[in-house]
Amino acid sequence: MHPNAHRPDAACKGACTYPTLRALSEYLYALDDHEAALHTHAAALDAWTTAGAEGTPPEPPTPPEQPRLRWRVGEPYFCQRDIAATRRSLLELDPQAAILDAGSDGHRGRSTSDGKVSGSKTTM
Repeated sequence: MHPNAHRPDAACKGACTYPTLRALSEYLYALDDHEAALHTHAAALDAWTTAGAEGTPPEPPTPPEQPRLRWRVGEPYFCQRDIAATRRSLLELDPQAAILDAGSDGHRGRSTSDGKVSGSKTTM
């Protein structure tokens, strides 16, 4: 991420803003590259002027296209979409915990179906 890429204060703090934040970061890096290209162009233009300004001057670099950024508003911190996704994830934990609790006592693995301890012999 670009060091100056920040989401607005009112924007959602959840995962839905990551694509927009990534686009902003890529744009800011492109602006940095464009600024470096402008310095190179200025040096080339100075050299062209010093050499007598014959021929066509060097072409300036084209600026990067500004992305269209769309931030989701947090209510107050997260948007309804991220709240619903978090709620769904949390609701999945109860059944998973029940399955885990039913499967073992927390100290041993699952028992065998016939109740034998591994390595025991049956005598008839």
